[in-house]
Amino acid sequence: MEHCLLCICAVYQPAEQLVKDDILLGDDGGHVNLFTLTSDDFGLKQSKKQAQIQVLDSKKFRHIRRKLHDDWVVKVKYIPALNCFVSCSLDSIHSLVLDDLKRLEDNLPVRDFSVPRGVSAFTYCGKANIIVTGGEDKVLRLWHPNINTKPVGKLMGHLFSIIEIVTNEKDQHIISLSTGKIWELESGQLIYQIEDAHGPGIELTCAAIDKNGFHLATGACDGTVKTWDFGSGQQLKTLPLPKESCDYEHWLIQMIYLKASESKHVIMVLEYSGTINIVQVDCNFHTVKNLLFVARTESALNPEDTM
Repeated sequence: MEHCLLCICAVYQPAEQLVKDDILLGDDGGHVNLFTLTSDDFGLKQSKKQAQIQVLDSKKFRHIRRKLHDDWVVKVKYIPALNCFVSCSLDSIHSLVLDDLKRLEDNLPVRDFSVPRGVSAFTYCGKANIIVTGGEDKVLRLWHPNINTKPVGKLMGHLFSIIEIVTNEKDQHIISLSTGKIWELESGQLIYQIEDAHGPGIELTCAAIDKNGFHLATGACDGTVKTWDFGSGQQLKTLPLPKESCDYEHWLIQMIYLKASESKHVIMVLEYSGTINIVQVDCNFHTVKNLLFVARTESALNPEDTM
């Protein structure tokens, strides 16, 4: 591809349409790309003697691309409840785009939201039907999905750029990262904040919350992962700095809480280097076990270039 890919997400498909997979990707040209893959693309009829790891040629996939932003696309997500994709950029005019996947192909006008200095992070709160955005101007804005002219509310209190936002649907809380701040969505009240969550001068870069809303995981620029009790803000476990860490090599850009049960917690972590780690922590948060390691690929970007 002629542009560098910066973000990716899968598109939810109903059970009757599982014969294909749609993948959304954002790039440094301001484009949102849609790739459609089928089982034929994976060569499922290959013999058992053939290698299980394949390199797939993206030129063979169905590919739709549309330029929606005048700056890098830093995040893209698909929201099943709205049947829409969302992409964001530091572009001050086309900061956030929210629309049907059909808009990527038909070139009709899209629903976009303008924010001074752009949007670097967003989340969707299903119960409240609210989209929350944040960025370099340090303000959290609350939007109704169908009203792009003016936010329905603002939350202020960050001293630095907001780089990640996640939602606790159970308690209707918003977690926004520059420092770790927990907000109540209905009242806009700041519940608590975690100062220097990963140590003085260590920047938080990503977060995830388990589906039950009881545990929060945070990741940082030095590669460390920490788990927290969401209700109290108490730290539960620190997953240590990777050995032989170099600048930017273990910079964490995304994490997903795969499982949180009485017996174990499983978290998937993506590094800027291309390394994917899945770590397991036991019920007492005492044992850390590395379950999967995917060899890294050469990163084309310095993480600070995207901030």
